[in-house]
Amino acid sequence: MWYYPAAFRPVQFGIAVHRALLCLPLLLALAAGGCVRPYRASVTQGNLIEADALARLETGMTRAQVEFLLGRPILQDPLDPRRWNYAFYARYGYRPPLRTVMVLYFDENDRLARIEGIREATADDAVEDQLNPDRPSDDRIDDIDLD
Repeated sequence: MWYYPAAFRPVQFGIAVHRALLCLPLLLALAAGGCVRPYRASVTQGNLIEADALARLETGMTRAQVEFLLGRPILQDPLDPRRWNYAFYARYGYRPPLRTVMVLYFDENDRLARIEGIREATADDAVEDQLNPDRPSDDRIDDIDLD
């Protein structure tokens, strides 16, 4: 039998200690992985209604004027051609979503007769959210009466 000095003797571990040392990196990786939020892609859909365009919108405008000002509607009701629906939805990462819903009604002469909708966000709010993500989300909710 060979004699090894104490400094050069192989270390004898028990099987349980050996398995625990093998599992330690896995446990550390799982623990660290729970601290990281996964990436959430930004989603933007619909018509972005700008604040100045909304301010210039008024009853009596023709369809062409409204389309030039706001763009084509996201949805034209096939059962009611006098109704145009504008909707916008944007979600940037984990921030609360921005939503705008507006319905325009035209009369028999193709003139804008009535405006209904909920305005919670505009293009300015969407740009502000991207430039200043730490802004409180309560600042962008602005309920107005569109009638």
